[in-house]
Amino acid sequence: MKFTSNWTKQDNDKYRSLIKERKSIDDIISIMGSEKLKYKPNGSYCYGGVLKNFGEFLNEITYTEKWTEISLNIKKSKHFKGDNYEFYFKTDKGNEYGFEFVYYIETVGPFVGYNLYNLSFTTKKQKEISDEIKNDTIKTNIYELITGRNETHDIFRRLIYLFRHFHTYYGKRQNSVYVIGDTSNSKKIDYYRDSVKSSFDNVIETKGESSINLGKEVYYYEILSE
Repeated sequence: MKFTSNWTKQDNDKYRSLIKERKSIDDIISIMGSEKLKYKPNGSYCYGGVLKNFGEFLNEITYTEKWTEISLNIKKSKHFKGDNYEFYFKTDKGNEYGFEFVYYIETVGPFVGYNLYNLSFTTKKQKEISDEIKNDTIKTNIYELITGRNETHDIFRRLIYLFRHFHTYYGKRQNSVYVIGDTSNSKKIDYYRDSVKSSFDNVIETKGESSINLGKEVYYYEILSE
């Protein structure tokens, strides 16, 4: 690593020490200051609310859940004998988002016959608009629009809270398996994958074929009992 007058070896040692202590992102920002962190080489921290090299960043930082007030819609699946769960919440900036657990039973791949939930996340507005559209391609494009709102770490901590809440009160009693991959956006898939791994200590990730993604591979997650 190349050090500068704005990011010295001492700064880097302090940063690494905080990570080893498993400090949260908010703690690190509070201790070191956002002005200092913007000079970290390789852009792997947060500056101006925008996360740089997000995959690398998530590997370095330990996120903690953030209690979140939620509203929940439970809807019967149109295709299976089970329920879909739609959680809605607001961020600190007042923006509204939806986190969905869509129920289905797999017919191909490593988890045939299991109770599965496909995970999806978008803004509440995009969810409402896509629900009114019948064309699948247009529906997907609207659902997956990038907002550019720059509140990633706030959202991420809330998703961890919601995921744990859902698994504790709904998913665990069915021995459910969670699925990520029903999207063409690879960055979004990585975002979901990191949210799962940050939510639970005992997670098994399996990559395999799925009926929900036109035969393409998805990521399956088993949450082991603690």
